[in-house]
Parts: sequence; structure tokens; C-alpha cells
Amino acid sequence: MSSVKSDIESVDTAHRRFSFLERTQIFFTKLIPFRKDQKSLQDELSEREKGTLASLVQWSQKSIENALQILGSTNEGLTTTDAQRLLHQIGYNELSNVKPPTWWWLLLSAIPNPFNILLVVLAVAAIATSDVATFGILLLMVVLSVGLRFIQEFKSTRRAAALKDLIKADCDVLRRGEKSSTVQVIHRKEVVPGDVVMLTTGSVVPADCLLLDSNMLSISQSSLTGENLPLEKTPIPMGVSQSENLRAFDAPNILFMGSYVVSGSARVLALTTGDRTYVATMSAIFNQGKPITAFQTGIRRVSILLITFMAVMVPVVLIIQGFVSHDWKQAGLFCIAVAVGLVPEMMPMVVNANLARGSIIMAKKKVIIKRLDGIQNLGSVDVLCSDKTGTLTEDEMKVAAFVNVSGEADMHVFDLAYINASLQTGLKNPLDRAIVDLGAEEDHRARVTSRVGSCTKVAEIPFDFVRRLLSVIVADDSEKKTLVCKGAAEELVRKCTRMRVQGDEVSVDANALLELVEGLNKQGYRVIGIATRSIVHYVARSNVPSPLDEVDMTCEGFVAFQDPPKGDAAPAISELASLGVETKVLTGDTLTTAIKVCQDIGILTRETTEKEVISGADLALLEPEEFAKAALRCKVFAKLTPIQKYQIVNTLKANGRRVAFLGDGINDAAALRAADCGISVNSGTDIAKDAADVILTEKSLEVILDAVRIGRITFVNTLKYIKMAASSNFGNVFSILVASAWLPFTPMQPIQLLTQNLAYDISQSTIPWDSVDAEMIQRPRPWETGSLARFMIFLGPTSSVFDICTFALNWFYFGINGKSSDAEKNQFRTHWFLEGLLTQTLIVHMLRTHKIPFIQSRASKQVILTTLVISMIGIAIPYTPLGRAESMEHPKPLFYPFLVAILICYMGLVQLMKMLYIRLFKEWL
Repeated sequence: MSSVKSDIESVDTAHRRFSFLERTQIFFTKLIPFRKDQKSLQDELSEREKGTLASLVQWSQKSIENALQILGSTNEGLTTTDAQRLLHQIGYNELSNVKPPTWWWLLLSAIPNPFNILLVVLAVAAIATSDVATFGILLLMVVLSVGLRFIQEFKSTRRAAALKDLIKADCDVLRRGEKSSTVQVIHRKEVVPGDVVMLTTGSVVPADCLLLDSNMLSISQSSLTGENLPLEKTPIPMGVSQSENLRAFDAPNILFMGSYVVSGSARVLALTTGDRTYVATMSAIFNQGKPITAFQTGIRRVSILLITFMAVMVPVVLIIQGFVSHDWKQAGLFCIAVAVGLVPEMMPMVVNANLARGSIIMAKKKVIIKRLDGIQNLGSVDVLCSDKTGTLTEDEMKVAAFVNVSGEADMHVFDLAYINASLQTGLKNPLDRAIVDLGAEEDHRARVTSRVGSCTKVAEIPFDFVRRLLSVIVADDSEKKTLVCKGAAEELVRKCTRMRVQGDEVSVDANALLELVEGLNKQGYRVIGIATRSIVHYVARSNVPSPLDEVDMTCEGFVAFQDPPKGDAAPAISELASLGVETKVLTGDTLTTAIKVCQDIGILTRETTEKEVISGADLALLEPEEFAKAALRCKVFAKLTPIQKYQIVNTLKANGRRVAFLGDGINDAAALRAADCGISVNSGTDIAKDAADVILTEKSLEVILDAVRIGRITFVNTLKYIKMAASSNFGNVFSILVASAWLPFTPMQPIQLLTQNLAYDISQSTIPWDSVDAEMIQRPRPWETGSLARFMIFLGPTSSVFDICTFALNWFYFGINGKSSDAEKNQFRTHWFLEGLLTQTLIVHMLRTHKIPFIQSRASKQVILTTLVISMIGIAIPYTPLGRAESMEHPKPLFYPFLVAILICYMGLVQLMKMLYIRLFKEWL
């Protein structure tokens, strides 16, 4: 007994230590970027998975008495006192690393953005030089950006949590009293090792369990393995040993946390809970931060590019301005304004507003965006890795064919199957329901009703998992009895001595029948057999039939089933392909089943199937280089382990693909976490939903198609803002560089430059509501910093041409030069302020489309109104107290005709440069 106690104590201690360390690790690793090498992480997950499964295999080989003894339990369960003690020692039966983030964590995670950090640095520099206005504006931009992201992600997190609350989380356990045991209803998180749990149809298995006893129990492990058909589970009889090479998933007496009861009932012993379950090995991926996504990578590269331009331009302006004006303090203040002018300070806010708007639109289309980046990542993906069941298929078995022993369609075979399925009184499995549902359709209803009505049920031989057969005995009007048997094809053929060929009974050809079954299986069908036998008397010479009567039967034929493709799957996949998104199927189901479905919906063609499919077993034999080639080449991957799904996603990303992964099972968690955009469904497991960036309230490729389109619109509008702001700001600073070398005075006051920049940014703030040309969402768009740099350098100086014209106009025509009065110099600055603001506002319309603006492509009403209002405000500023506060003077009346001419010429030049840019680089935005 002492050894048993020590076993229990060691289990308890391990639970306590593991939970504490895991929680500590989670807290600290989330504070730093994703660092762990992918290979190391894959190896770690793989080893942990193997260890957990090996432990469960060992449990499966123990006797029930031994297992109960080790866990300090009995057949009647634990006492309430023991259960409470264990709960206190071990902790709740929940995964420590799979919990919704707290509000403060969401707030903190919204802050670390390269642009936010840059704006804070500039704000500190501004306040250090007593520039309170600049400091206030920059800080306001950061607060708005962080606040917008926090509010949207907090709302999405609450919506996702509300979906979980809709799911019943109670279970029945036996509690041992002094005289007898009673069944108590407790929350699943209160289950402890040693608890005896009562399961019935629909119950979710609350822990990794050992089966004590059962009645016709079938379990769905689809969330763990991807196989949609339920498995039969039975206790291991005394004295029967299992193979040492047994897979834990195949052990008939092991039930996994997260699986559920399809039919039957059982009593099970909880072996491991919480962080020691198999599910926890899949959730270990949460101990790492979310890998850097394509969106985050793009934003970082853009940030680095702009910082690089700033690092080059600002010192040059400082040196030139200092040497020309000999006022180094004023030159330093001016350079801070230049740095602010070069950075699109509203970028974080505009980007987050864009993402938030996309999130709101998606919410109306049954999509919850948990992480704002998810919507943009979804728009940029070029590979969709999807599971099969429920996404490509209906997730419901249906009759695909009914054939006689010659392989020909035969209605007589289906009628016999219907008689058996409709008259049997046991729990109907998905195949029974498929037969009955087809019989209820108009084409069959009258006939099968007549067939069933012409016979009377006499008896039934119920199904069991040893025979894998079920029979009903019916009598016709002449009281002639017939046994109608259906069940596993191989088992049924073994019990047949005859088969029906063209109405006649001939000796059975078992090999031919099994070849026919194999051929149907290779087409991806699940097959059952139908057989009959005339009953004169029961074999056991009693009034009650028994399995002994299922002999000497006549094989009538076979019924084939499939989980049929969804009606919208093929069109959606075709549409995704037209948008440049390749669909790959990653499933735990069999290869033949996956091939059949994928051929039906157009992912595979019969000519290319052989080289575009692979199984998990074959993948496991490949070297890394060959694995990468297979991941890129193949479209269908079957019988995959969770780690293989994870490896495929990482391999695709490593080869430059932008990957979305759609999955709802525990076995999908690692891949969901690794993908650029993880997509789950509200009916998925908790671990899958926590790993995902996006949750669908309806599992459909049509919904994903809508999400991709909206994601691309969001991405294009973000790209518009970044390219417009960066190129325009670069052109402005380039003009300042020219002015600093030419003019003996500061070309614009720092506060004027900041006002101009802020007004221009406000004019772009409605870009998230802008319309997008259809051609711009026809292909996935990666973040290309090279393209941004090229755009800035090519288009930015275009505005500088007219800035220099404005300088020349002021210097030569209006005579404002180094000898002019302060008022005249302020007038010079006012002229440039107006020209710069209006050209930068006008460029919104010029750069937002590759077409001719206002004629071939119009901006949205919001953008038109905003740019118009900002232009009017800009023209009005010199005549207002704000203008006087910024030392502006009224513009010369003659300046306005020149300004109109400059704007018209500017539009023409930009359009020409745009056409040249498109011809040279074969792209626009």
C-alpha cells in the first residue's frame, strides 16, 4: 500500500510542479518575441506526444484492479473528501496555457508596434525641446492607435468566450458514500484522477480515461485524429494481453479527453487530467508566443525602411540648415519637425482603423476576428490548408451506391438494407440513419414503405462489436421467415455460403466479393454487406434467435456510403484559385477517402492524382529537402499526425508561402498557431478556437472566400495609405533639403510643418472606407519593402518639382529673398504651406488607383468629403487665429492663379509618372 501511496504522491507533486512552471513560463515567454527554433519546437512537441501516448498504452495494458489501486480509487469511485483533496493538490482539470487573455494583457499586447515606439521616441524628443504641441499630437496618435486595437480585440475575445459558454460542461461522476455510491453532476474542470465517470450518448470525455465497462459504446475521436467515423470501444477481458506495438488511439479501452460518445454508455476511470492529458501535449504550442505573421513582418520592414530614410535625411538637413542659417538650435528644432514630417504619424491609427472596419464587416458575414492582424493576413494568403470533414464535406454519411454481387446498381439490395435499418430497435448509427433518410426521399418512399408493410418483424439479433453484424427476422403474409443481416462487409462475406446472381443463388465466390468491396473502398466509400437466409427453425433449437443463426447466408450485395462534398465547395475552391489561393487538404482521414472527395470538388484531377497526394506514413520517411518538395508539390495529405500538419505549415512558410490553416480539432492546434492566419469554427474544440486568429460561426468555404476578399480590400487600403503617406512625406522632406541648401532662412516653421503634415494625414484617415478597384484584389499581395522604397523614390520627388517652382515663384516673381522682412518671409512660408498641403491632399486621388482618377475610378464619398474639407480648412488657416499663432501671413492675391496652374500641372505630371512607373515595374500599389 505504501508503494501505491508514493505513486499517487509523485503524480500529485508532478501535477503541482508542472502547473506552476508552465504558468510561469507562459507569462515570461509571452513578453518576448517568438524565438524558439522551429525544428527544436517540432522535436519537443513530437517527443512529448510520444511520451504521453506511450504512457496511455501502458495504462491500457494494466488490469482494471491494478489501475484502480494505483489511483487510490474503487469501482464505486472516490469519496467526496478524497476528490476535494486531489482537486486542491492537483488543480482544476483545465489546460493552464489555453485561457482567454485578460483585458490588461490585451492592452499591453496592443502597445508594441514599431510605429508606436517611433512616435513615442519623437514625442520624448519634442517635449525635451519644449515643443508641447508636437508632443501632444504624437502622444494622441499613439493613444488612439492602441485604444482602437484594444477595444476591437477585447470585443472579439468576449464574443469568442461567449461561444464557449454555450457548450454544456457538466459530467456525471460516482461518489462513494459510507453505504452506497451516488451519481453527482459536477463541472468537467472538477474531475480528478481516480474519478469514475458515467458516459452516455452525447457525453464529452472529460479526461484521458480507462474503460471499466460499456454497453454498445462508440466514440468519435475526429477532433484528435481527423477520422470522422466513430470507433468501437470495449474493456479488455481478463487475461487478454495487447500487442506492445499498439497505438494508443487504437487501444479499445482508452478514451481521450475531448472525444465524445456517439452511441452507447460506459463507466470510465479518469487517468490523467489537465496539463497531463494528451490534449495538453497539443496545447504546448501555446507556451511559445505567436510566430511572426506575414502582416507583422511587413509592418516591421516598412518601419525599418522609414527609419532608415529618416536616419539619412535628418542629419543631412541638420548639417545643411545649420551651416546656412548658423543657428544650430533652430536647425535642431527644425530637424525634429522634419523627422516627424517624414513619419506618417497617423499610420498606426489608420492601419488599426482599417483592420477594425474589416473586422466589423466580417462580423456581419459570420466571422469573428479575434486578432485584428488576422483579417489582413487572410487577405494576403496564397495557400489555404484545410481539413476535409465539415469544410469540404457535409460531415454526414449518405448512401452513395447500392450494388449486387456483380457490382451493378440493384434496388433490391437497398430495400433489404432499409428493412433492416428501419425495423431494428437498437441505437441507430450514422449508416442506419443514412439508409432511413434515403428511403424517406420521394423516389424511394412509396416502394420501401410497401416492402416494409408487406412483412412483419418477428425478432432481432442486436449488434455487438465482436460480430459487427445486426439482423432482423421478418415474416411475409404466408408466415415465411427471412433473416435480413447487414454489417461489416468482410465479416458478412465469411458467414455466406451462397450469393445471388441475376435472381439465382450460386455458390459464393468470397474472393470476388472481397475484390468488389476493395474496389469500392478504393473509391473512398465505406461499405457494408447485405445478406439473407430463410429461417425454418433457429439453430439453437429455441424460440429465440441468436448469432448462431447468422450462418449459411446468401450475399445479396453491398451498400456504399460517403460523406458527400458540400454543394458550395467546388465553386468556392475554383473562385479561390482564380484569386490566386491554392487549396491543400490536410486530414487525418484515409488517403482513399480524401482522394475521392478532392477529385469530386476539383482539387485533384485523375491524371495528376498520383503525384499530388501523399500519406503521413510516407512523409515520415522523407529527408527535410524531400519533405519540403512534397509539401510544395502535393495538394492532398492524408493520415497526418498533428506534428506533421505543423511541419507542413512551417515548411510552406519557410518557402515563401503565406499560409491560412482551417481546422477545428485538437490535432489542428499546433498548425493553427503556426499559420499566418489560423481559422477555426464555433463548433470546434476550445484549444482550436484559442489557437485561431479567426473564428467562423458557419463552417463554409464560401465564408472564407468572402473573408479573403474583404481581407484583400483591407490590405490594399492599408497599402494605399502607407505608399501615399511615405512617398508624399519623402517628397516634402526632399523639398526641405533643397530649400535648406538654397534659402538663407527656414523655409517653414516647425509648427507649420507639423500642422501641414497632420492635416494631410487627416485627409487620408478615411482611406479605410475607400473603394478598391476590382483588379487590385485578383491576386494575393505580399509586403514588399523594395516596392515601397521604389515608390517613394520614384513618386516622392514629383511634388518637389512644384515645391521648387513655388520657391522660385516667391524668390523671383514676388521678390521674397534673404533680404526681405520677417513678414515677407512668413508670406513665403504661407505660400509653400498652401501649395504643399493642397498637392499632398490632391495626391490621395491620384495615387489611390492605377486608373485615371475621377474619370475611370472614383474615391468613396468619405474620402472625397474629407479631402475637400481639409483643402478648404487649409486655404482658410492663414486667415484664422491659428494662422496668426503660427506666424502666417495672408497670401498675395496673385498667388492663387499660380496655385491653380501648379495643381493642374501637378496632376498631369503625376499621371504621366504613374503610367511610366506601371510600364517599367508592371505594378502600381
